[in-house]
Amino acid sequence: MFDLLLKSTDAIIIGGAADIGKIDENIFGEGKMTKTQAKRLEDLTLNKIFGQALVESLEKKRDDWVAMMDHPNAEVCVPEVPNPEYGKQDGPVIKDIKKMIIIKVLRPDRFIAAVKNFVSRVLGEKTLNTGDLDLMKIVEKESSAKSPLLLVSAPGFDASYKVD
Repeated sequence: MFDLLLKSTDAIIIGGAADIGKIDENIFGEGKMTKTQAKRLEDLTLNKIFGQALVESLEKKRDDWVAMMDHPNAEVCVPEVPNPEYGKQDGPVIKDIKKMIIIKVLRPDRFIAAVKNFVSRVLGEKTLNTGDLDLMKIVEKESSAKSPLLLVSAPGFDASYKVD
């Protein structure tokens, strides 16, 4: 299951059961999903944690899925995909992992926020709270022309909002 989160979205192809069916790229409305995203959703239906339950959720909760696609913070309103095994319930961590996988496929722009929410719920809010940096104070009092300031960021992290 975690391999789905670690793989590139270009590589979410899962072996397994026979083809459950095509997912129409216009299921959420014209232009809301690409052919590639529809294919990746189809691939998820072959995974045992999603299966036919994903297709059923897409059909039964269509309005919720459309709302998620349009929501500026999609990670907070991902429709639940029930456990594909009749009578079994997913635990809260599995539900959250499924939501992150769905966000990675349908709204990759919100994936980092979804992971942050997951880590915060699982490990606690303090894990992510590193404190605020006062860049103005650092620039004025801790750096000079002789000791320049070096900003380091992780790949995929946009720190520009802290510089403005």
